[in-house]
Amino acid sequence: MPPASAVRTFTWEEIRASTKGASAKQPRVSTKEVVRSSAPRYIVIHRKVYDVSGDFVAWHPGGEVALTQLGEDASGAFDAFHTEAATEILANYYVGDLDPSEPTKHNAFVDDLSALRARLENEGQFCSSKAFFFRKFVEVCLISALAWTLLYRGQGSVLSMLAFGVLTGLFWQQTGWLSHDVLHHQLWTSRRLNHLTGTFLGNVLQGLSIGWWGHKHSNHHSTPNVHLSDPDIDTMPFLAWSEMALELFNDVREPTAAAFMVSHQPILYFPLLGLARMSWAYQSIIWQFAKGRIDGDTSAAGIFRFPTATVLELAGLILHWTWNIVGVWYCVGWVRTLPVLFFSQIIGGILLAVVFSLNHNGMKILTREESQITNHYELAVVTGRNVHGSALSTWFTGGLNYQIEHHMFPTLPRHRLSGIAEEVHSLCKKHHVPYHSTGLFSGLAEVVNRLARISQEARRRMATNIKTE
Repeated sequence: MPPASAVRTFTWEEIRASTKGASAKQPRVSTKEVVRSSAPRYIVIHRKVYDVSGDFVAWHPGGEVALTQLGEDASGAFDAFHTEAATEILANYYVGDLDPSEPTKHNAFVDDLSALRARLENEGQFCSSKAFFFRKFVEVCLISALAWTLLYRGQGSVLSMLAFGVLTGLFWQQTGWLSHDVLHHQLWTSRRLNHLTGTFLGNVLQGLSIGWWGHKHSNHHSTPNVHLSDPDIDTMPFLAWSEMALELFNDVREPTAAAFMVSHQPILYFPLLGLARMSWAYQSIIWQFAKGRIDGDTSAAGIFRFPTATVLELAGLILHWTWNIVGVWYCVGWVRTLPVLFFSQIIGGILLAVVFSLNHNGMKILTREESQITNHYELAVVTGRNVHGSALSTWFTGGLNYQIEHHMFPTLPRHRLSGIAEEVHSLCKKHHVPYHSTGLFSGLAEVVNRLARISQEARRRMATNIKTE
């Protein structure tokens, strides 16, 4: 690191200029350009500027998610996901400081939440209860064991197959919450051990690639409900969550598949949720064979690098599908195998996706410009929806009913979130940050109402286009 007198200072104009793409059609630099180009690419963390071009992505354990913060004040996102040791390693990429006259996202709300985080760390709250996670693992094993027992002993009866589908869907949902916890490094202090455990829970038991999921989910946590940045709201042409997603309707004058889907999205919403798990399973397989992963151009998500991660993940996916296909065939025969598997996928998709929808869908969606002036903690609050209710609600949602607290402190074990919710709510009141909590069914109503409003706007735009022909 250069002496203080030689430290270069940067303006936001310089920092954000490093993110510009080659043309109006590509306003921001692509991941491939960042990896292959020697041009500097900057992020800011606690007023220090780092160059994340070139080999940074190959080094970064989280892979490409760091690039969602290009040209941004990434202080909050960095603190949420990294230990103190990461700061020392990051020093290798330090190139200067933010000019003292330039603003950051830091404010009194950040100070209070940072103080809360420091206190939780000092109290050992970030250390998990191994007994809790062992109990959750036993629960999912019992659900699966019951499902397979009923299928085997039912001798192909309709009732046994329906019960198997419902219980297997529930098993995938609850295993999903458990793998989510582990891959947020809530279980073990060793990131490598969390990754191995997550591979077993995600790839083998659930049949979804944790590499694919990690890439998608990390980007979501980095930029929740930010238009064109958060992959969880990039659901066109099937669902549109904001007027910003309706750009294609500015010129639509005749029926298209996308126009039909969005125009009827409140009705199609729940049927689409049923297809979600099959879509994720397909994307998981495609992710493992996508160009850039097989040839090693980009890093694998997580601790293990290509090819180790790919071999482990493919082995896990093969084991999952072999076990499920052969197991169902053995219990009910080939003729009934496909319907049973299809039904269980439908149930699993609904049970998983309905909770995901409650977390953020229907909440405030920000433009990239708005996100640039919104700190990490405030972004977690205004884009998240908590679901209050009983212990059953918390069990069903895997603790994600404390979505706001989870986004603020993603590595805080699930069983600690309820203990800080009241304090977080109080801090939001103190700093006038809107904190939204609702019931399970009223939350779903909010989601559908948002879809209905956007659908109505899409139909209005199409009608206007037809009149102006």
